[in-house]
Amino acid sequence: MILVSDIREVDSYSVTSEATGYPFLNALDYEKPWLKWRSSSTAAQTITLNFSGEINCMAIFGANFETIEIAGAGGTLGYMRPFGEYRRLFPFYSTSNSKTFVIPTQTPTDGEDYFTLGAIIIGNYVTLTRRPYYPLNKQLIMPVSEITLESGLPKKIAKGNCYHSISLNRRAMNVTQLNEFRDVMRTRGKVDPFVLYENLGEIEKVFLVRRISDFSYSEEGYHDFQDSIILEAIT
Repeated sequence: MILVSDIREVDSYSVTSEATGYPFLNALDYEKPWLKWRSSSTAAQTITLNFSGEINCMAIFGANFETIEIAGAGGTLGYMRPFGEYRRLFPFYSTSNSKTFVIPTQTPTDGEDYFTLGAIIIGNYVTLTRRPYYPLNKQLIMPVSEITLESGLPKKIAKGNCYHSISLNRRAMNVTQLNEFRDVMRTRGKVDPFVLYENLGEIEKVFLVRRISDFSYSEEGYHDFQDSIILEAIT
């Protein structure tokens, strides 16, 4: 499993086109992936991101296209069926303080006459040496609250939007393996998004997440730890 918690801010950017009301700044505001950037056509779009420091990955969410070119090399995004979008984490290494990628001319997957991105994130990833137990427990949560009608009968009503939760559980770890995940959680508060990639060969299994539970762990024996956490997938 790969985690991206060292997220770098984009200082400036250039993009071939931006549709009115859908600037590329929307895609950089990764905490709100529903805002989205749109191009003004399906012509090739060249996007350059300028930043400080070094990065080793880029994550893309909410795309309506399948192919992309990074440093002249082609890449394919994966279709995340539950969310109806294309996404992927691309590992690379950059010390140039800028990264350029191209969305080549292609037919958008949703039949629209423009390209769209929900979020783009650059930063540095870490790989957990102890994977969680698979398959991960994923649920569609439908928040409800209970009210009392004038008749005195209870009734449940929707409260907020639906969301997907992801539960991670790891066991049989030494203290170093425990600290890999704990150190990531210490840098991200409950409102701070980060990227989780299952890294089991399915390129679409990358999620923009935030914590909805505390990070809990216990010591079952000498250097025998287990931990757990519940995350919310941001869409």
